[in-house]
Amino acid sequence: MHISQALETVLVNSHTISFDSLSDVLDPALIETGLGIAGVSTIRTRRLPMEQMVWAVLGMALFRNISI
Repeated sequence: MHISQALETVLVNSHTISFDSLSDVLDPALIETGLGIAGVSTIRTRRLPMEQMVWAVLGMALFRNISI
């Protein structure tokens, strides 16, 4: 499944599905693959690694009707 398909599934079903984490419905390998294709890697140790930043942005985009 491509990330666009996975995101569409989550977006369409976000009001009917229950989950504790985005990784329950989106395969973490999709994030790693996307970062790899973009040529992005976390070299330094950061408070918020790139992978977690992507998850945060996805969550904010998918659930923009809910307060952070």
